[in-house]
Amino acid sequence: MKTGPIELQEIIAALTLLGGEAQAKHIKDKVTEVRGGMPVHYGKSHSYRETIQKKIEDYCPQSANWNPANESIFQRVSRGIYRLSTQTTNNGFPDNLQEQVAADLEAFAQEESGVEGGKKARLVAYFERNPALRAAAISLHGTSCKACGFNFEAVYGERGKNYIEVHHLVPISTLPEASTISAKQDLTVLCSNCHRMIHRKRDAPLSLSELSKLVSKPSRGGSQA
Repeated sequence: MKTGPIELQEIIAALTLLGGEAQAKHIKDKVTEVRGGMPVHYGKSHSYRETIQKKIEDYCPQSANWNPANESIFQRVSRGIYRLSTQTTNNGFPDNLQEQVAADLEAFAQEESGVEGGKKARLVAYFERNPALRAAAISLHGTSCKACGFNFEAVYGERGKNYIEVHHLVPISTLPEASTISAKQDLTVLCSNCHRMIHRKRDAPLSLSELSKLVSKPSRGGSQA
């Protein structure tokens, strides 16, 4: 669970997951989910909501608290109800990010429908392919691979826009099924090649730092025919 100050990007991710418009109390609940829980130092739930609502209004032109130096990110629909501004791209992500993620996951399911796996494999599928967690992770971490820097849109253009794979940083074998996951702290994003290399040995996955060291080594060249 993240315990630091609430970040603007976490609120944007939460509102995106809620469809782009929601009441402040529902935004608070989704931010809590994205962060993996509510930090105890915020005290009562309503003070946590007020902290989030204050940050929203700092970036909301309809609010008396709006700082004109800030970008217009939110719009106030009515009292206590906010939506993402039509100008908000969430670091390049559209408001339908979760729908795009769901379509990607359906493609994965069709590709791997014949692959068998035990409990660990099912947990990998849950934590890395849960649409809400995946969308939040992409929203927070971006679409460039954290190991090698590969970006699908830069290479494939429109077809690769907003695409990246999501990876769980903690070995799945150490997690109970009911674990609470923080998209910011527990998940990261990887290109397909790096993700496959991390999981290539199912019982001995690499850490992100271990993989990054392999990526940074000079190429040894491929096998010769």
